[in-house]
Amino acid sequence: MGFGVVLVGFAILLFEILGFDFIGYATLAYGAYLIGQHFPIVKYSIAPAMIGCVCSAFRMLVRYGVIEVSDKGGEAIARLGVEVVIVLCYTAICLLFQIAVARFAHQNKAFSLERLANTTRYFTALYFVLRILMIVFTQTEFVTNFLVIVTVFQYIVLLLNIYFIYSCFASITTPRLLEREIESDIEFEEKEKEKKAKRKKIFNDDEE
Repeated sequence: MGFGVVLVGFAILLFEILGFDFIGYATLAYGAYLIGQHFPIVKYSIAPAMIGCVCSAFRMLVRYGVIEVSDKGGEAIARLGVEVVIVLCYTAICLLFQIAVARFAHQNKAFSLERLANTTRYFTALYFVLRILMIVFTQTEFVTNFLVIVTVFQYIVLLLNIYFIYSCFASITTPRLLEREIESDIEFEEKEKEKKAKRKKIFNDDEE
């Protein structure tokens, strides 16, 4: 269905510090394409995932010195702009998944999954606000005082989203998979009936 692919994508984002997050965004784009066939709203996350892929790839090239960007003037502003875009893309991807799953869970009375989707959404929105504040006040003491807190919270939100996607992977089934499960159950019941009929026939033959 695609939740497994998305799970891998979010897991790769854990290695953002190494610059591998562009692979995570590319994986999320593919996973969103797969899931979007069953959850139309998720298709809207493909674009931010691709933009996040490009921006994070650029950030990696800057980080490893392949592209030189000054810390002053327009280049510094452009660099901050890239950071803002990445945060926007990440937040948009998460929120679209969470909204889609919350609606699906509500319609199917899966209230625990709905609560998890909503809780994850609130934490993701809070993370977005904190990251934007960090970027806006990047040259002030505000950053120095809260850098560790925001970094820790970033990974908490990432792990929460991973758990959320895993819960979706474990509990949500597509109509096609549901059909297969029903067919499998029917086939199992028919086999059990055949076994019972054979045992009954053998028992009756023995009595005769």
